[in-house]
Amino acid sequence: RSRSNLGGGVLMSQAIRGAFAEAGKKPIVTPENFHPVPVYAPYTDIFYDMALFRVLLELEWAGLAPEQYARELTRWLHHELLSTPEGYVKLRFLGNHDTVTWVWNKARATAFFGMEKAKALWVLISLIDGIPMLYQGDENAAVYGGDGPDLRAFFRGLFHARKTFIDNDHGTEYDYTGTSVISFRRIKGNERKWVVVNMSPQAASCPIPDGSGLECVYGQAEFRD
Repeated sequence: RSRSNLGGGVLMSQAIRGAFAEAGKKPIVTPENFHPVPVYAPYTDIFYDMALFRVLLELEWAGLAPEQYARELTRWLHHELLSTPEGYVKLRFLGNHDTVTWVWNKARATAFFGMEKAKALWVLISLIDGIPMLYQGDENAAVYGGDGPDLRAFFRGLFHARKTFIDNDHGTEYDYTGTSVISFRRIKGNERKWVVVNMSPQAASCPIPDGSGLECVYGQAEFRD
């Protein structure tokens, strides 16, 4: 029975997506599904990455030190990457209409994680593989009549950097730094983009994985021999 339901769902998604394509429209199918099933990947363009959202909540509830937090999150992202089928694109987010209003953290990302940590996590989910999603009002609390921050300038800068330097054709390689810094590289052919995100409110350092010739094009960093 479960196989019949699954097979039927896949065939329905295939038919719906195919109908749009036959009509000359470019479809974007995004199922609202907390546990996306990989066999849908050929007929579903973007999957909600609810798994990462739950991991971020559980890491926060665990109260880990920044170094341990960075190590555990790097480990999980690395394993998620290794187990992701080809063509399976994730929609990355720190909140949606459910999580903000009534379930899990029941709060905006800036209220739950704190302003600076939420911004660090938005940088992370915007520059790893997948597609970042903002819940309406994340960019400006005034949109929903709230008292939260206006982050429009922050997101303009972040999404400009993403559009300029990284696309979904870039592969991802994670580094274990032993510090509060999450480090990864986005790679396409001979092109390498190195991204570091400090999960601590304090300044931190980490080894440079690819030697010299680096230039900081977004955010703030110092390079030392």
